[in-house]
Amino acid sequence: MEQNPPSIDTRLPYRIGCPQLPALPLETEFFSYKDVNFPTWRAHCDSIQDILRKYKICACARPAYRFHRETSAEKHPTWLILPDIDQTENGIDVWRQAAKDIWKQQQDLNLSVEILDLRAYQGLTTKPILSSEAELLAVWDNVMFRIATTVIKRGHDLKTLDLVHRERRGADTSIATVAITAKDADSNQRWYITIEALYEFLPPSLRVEIRYGSSVVATGPSETNSSYNVISLAHYSTNVSMGSSCGRIGLRHSGSLGGVIRLKGMEETFTLTNHHVMCIEDTELHSHGEQSDTKYITLKDKIAKLQTIMAASPSDEDHETFIKTLKSEQKTLLEDKTQQVYLRGQDHPHIKRLEENIQRRNDDILFANDFDRRFGWVVASSGTRSTPLPEVEYPNISIQKSNEGFMAQWVLDWSLIRVADNRKFLAAGYQPGHSYPISAQQYQSISRYKHYNVAKCGRTSGWTEGIISAARCLLTDSRPTDRPEMYPAVLDWDTGPGFGYTGLGVGYTVLPRDKETPFLEAGDSGSFVLLDRHTDEGAGDKMSDREKSIVGLGFGHNPAYNISYMMSMETVVKDIEEITEQKVEQPSYAGDAPDTKEHLAKD
Repeated sequence: MEQNPPSIDTRLPYRIGCPQLPALPLETEFFSYKDVNFPTWRAHCDSIQDILRKYKICACARPAYRFHRETSAEKHPTWLILPDIDQTENGIDVWRQAAKDIWKQQQDLNLSVEILDLRAYQGLTTKPILSSEAELLAVWDNVMFRIATTVIKRGHDLKTLDLVHRERRGADTSIATVAITAKDADSNQRWYITIEALYEFLPPSLRVEIRYGSSVVATGPSETNSSYNVISLAHYSTNVSMGSSCGRIGLRHSGSLGGVIRLKGMEETFTLTNHHVMCIEDTELHSHGEQSDTKYITLKDKIAKLQTIMAASPSDEDHETFIKTLKSEQKTLLEDKTQQVYLRGQDHPHIKRLEENIQRRNDDILFANDFDRRFGWVVASSGTRSTPLPEVEYPNISIQKSNEGFMAQWVLDWSLIRVADNRKFLAAGYQPGHSYPISAQQYQSISRYKHYNVAKCGRTSGWTEGIISAARCLLTDSRPTDRPEMYPAVLDWDTGPGFGYTGLGVGYTVLPRDKETPFLEAGDSGSFVLLDRHTDEGAGDKMSDREKSIVGLGFGHNPAYNISYMMSMETVVKDIEEITEQKVEQPSYAGDAPDTKEHLAKD
């Protein structure tokens, strides 16, 4: 019996679904020739293609499972159709009717129908807001907190809120977009109502895009077994430098070391990473018999004096993967030797070379396992806290606090590590394209209304270049609920009455200059974000470029939009001084960061 077509998914201007579809981004796993769950799918191909030809849609329909990467067990069987919307007359209206007809034609299979613009399937490009877009920035100031409160009061699980430009690959124009990441983005009907409510007060020039995401991830277990490429035997050295692998001893997750920190009047060397890299739960901050209402570690706390939270470099995760890789290579060489002895005899010269390689792997394994990876211990840490915004920068904060029930504050997520006496933190490193060492011994203030060209050196992705957007972002608790012990919250507020949130964290949005590569990846948490004067002034061995200014501390990445997040270094330094009651002597303050040239940010 023929059923009435279900509701059509029209949330995005480049995608039609029948019935409602899970929110992007999605992974794709195409059906095999004889899929066990849908063995008759091929019988429908010709009739579906006839429908596409009828509507002059130039694309093929392929059955596939569509799913979110972290919930791969929930796979949605779907007819996936990828035309170019610009080559379809009447575009989205034609797609809507075609999706209905295809759904009716294959009701016995009960597959969803998804018609998605090919260039959107390949990935939309996210671009920053520039300093020159003053009118757009003024609009964002007026609506940013209102958007967040509207979304959260309606019960949505908001994770991030950004203002960016979005464009299809190869397109000439981009669209100013309110980019929302939410864990409940698949709740289609509820979001339809919320989106309508947002458009009631948003200007017509802004588009709203909802994408799925459960967390801001830039630490924790790596998504790929790439640690052998991340570290080498050279990392088993008493010397460490900016971007080196670090982690808490006994835990299998990794972050990055920032740079050298020195406190006035203290001879010890310190370095910086994120709190969520080193301190898994707030509850442990006051273990060992300490009683306190605070959610941070100070120099005077017993947990710091007893060296309870020990840091390793390389991290346990990277070390284990490195050893596993070496053993795998050694096993392959042994198997090759056995085969070559059989074919060529024990005395063949090739056998001796294989034996030397096998012994070399064995020596490397012994050296790495015997190396003392203990790097230092946590002596102060921010906890999962936030710090008030200056009212001179956000004059509407007091209004938002009284009318909406929110208190917006700067994100804090830092951890100060005392470097052990048997290890040394090098003040300089080498950036690709430079023939001289780069150091970072000063920091500068950045304006809320300006964009900046920046670079960072991290444990996973090494040196990457990016642009700090002129528009700030809002973040909420970023801890995935499936593995909270491995992904601590970036922010952690007590649940209050009403709709369950009492605050929002304000951070800085960073977009990659290479639009295909994230600025921060998993394992890059704790990287110093450096002002990239080299990009502004051009290549060359310039003395002025040998000293990079620190402008931020990276802590997260949002794969839904390929956005990374950081705190300003000025905010971090001020909080370190408040928590430790010590003056930060290095990095030294070097005033306001200079403006970035406009044309370079548009490249």
